[in-house]
Amino acid sequence: MFKLLLRTAVEELRPVAFKVYTDAGEFLPFNSHMAHFAGPDEVLRDIALIRRLYAVGHRGLQLPPLGQVGGILGDFIFHLWRTSDQRRRLRCELDQAVALERHADRETVLNAATSGQYILDAEASGFTVSAGPHPLNSFMEQFYLDILRGE
Repeated sequence: MFKLLLRTAVEELRPVAFKVYTDAGEFLPFNSHMAHFAGPDEVLRDIALIRRLYAVGHRGLQLPPLGQVGGILGDFIFHLWRTSDQRRRLRCELDQAVALERHADRETVLNAATSGQYILDAEASGFTVSAGPHPLNSFMEQFYLDILRGE
């Protein structure tokens, strides 16, 4: 039912990207539970955003560079549904992946999306990716990490 709702919204609205979030974390790509993209370029925009947030933060959202946040702000930025160990591990993995400075391109995105590690629904309007059969029980972090690492 949830996927039908998402598919209907995508068909009606025709967004370039559409992500599903919960309100226990900052609305950042790696905190999404499921995402629809019109094409690989929209994923690459998310990758550029993650890199920029690590380098300089976001002034409008009053976010410091993500590699420097801690405390309750860091807990919220890295989502309260994750345990403290999971948030720490995600931050460490993002720190390492962003530091690699690997070039991500359309092929990198398509390789990650079709790797078999994610549930991929290809449609005429683009593709939808989730990390598991029950999207709200998982996050898209590994998808973004794979692309940042060039895997």
